[in-house]
Amino acid sequence: MQPANNLLAPNNGHSQEQAVLYALRAVPILTTEEKEVLATWNSEHRVLPELTLEESAQAILLARKVKGESLYKAAYARKVTAEHEYPAVDAQSFANFLTARGSARLYDRGEDRYYTVDEDNQAVFNLLCLYFTSDTRFEDQGFKLRKGIMLIGPRGCGKTWLMELCSFNPKGPYSVHACQNVVDEFLAKDKAMPTLSKYSGNRSVDAPSHWGHSVAGRFFDDLGDESRAVSYGNERNVMEDILMERYRSVPHHNTHLTSNLNLDQLAEYYGLRLVDRLREMFNIIEFPPTAQSRRQ
Repeated sequence: MQPANNLLAPNNGHSQEQAVLYALRAVPILTTEEKEVLATWNSEHRVLPELTLEESAQAILLARKVKGESLYKAAYARKVTAEHEYPAVDAQSFANFLTARGSARLYDRGEDRYYTVDEDNQAVFNLLCLYFTSDTRFEDQGFKLRKGIMLIGPRGCGKTWLMELCSFNPKGPYSVHACQNVVDEFLAKDKAMPTLSKYSGNRSVDAPSHWGHSVAGRFFDDLGDESRAVSYGNERNVMEDILMERYRSVPHHNTHLTSNLNLDQLAEYYGLRLVDRLREMFNIIEFPPTAQSRRQ
């Protein structure tokens, strides 16, 4: 007996009963276009639909966003890994930077005045501009670029302010620390040895943000004004310990100081041994003894 005409042929993997049941299946109500899509999309005769003007605009916008994101990621990766070009800075342009930064700092503090260079600080200011741009004219005046800076002068003459302004520079950036704060940190519970270790070394920094330098030196302010510390019942001069260790293990140009005391007075406080190291480590630059206080 031959199968009914509406039954599936036996070689399609279905039984005759299944073919009979298939003929009575529920059929979804579809448009001719929908039927053509279902029949052709997964075949080699696939036909891509046309887009309306609105659909085309949206598709283009989406494609541009995807491309933009891809370009951004590629550019950001280059920004992170590419070599950096730093601005060329000479003594004059650094001087302009210092006065601009000083005036901006005064403005941020609500003071209606500009940072000024006058007869009290002109000589020191000029020397620092030469030093922090590695200008060999600094050495023509008897100083050494391989050494750090030590400013000595009367209270309030602007030593700290000027060194803070210079902390961001092409020769070697540095962080700022008051000597008394270092001693206070040393005296905190369980902080003695970590404090000595911290300040005896330099600080790691992000090179692209610091003129290509991966380490920052340290500037210690008001040497000789700090109190002595007592550790395990013994009096200890914290700054002397730190400076002696930096003398042994850190390039001299990574350490800077200010003090209201001259070398003779510092010798009385720390002893001749440290003062001899200071002479070796630092370019000792003095403000005029007549320099007026700049504090207002």
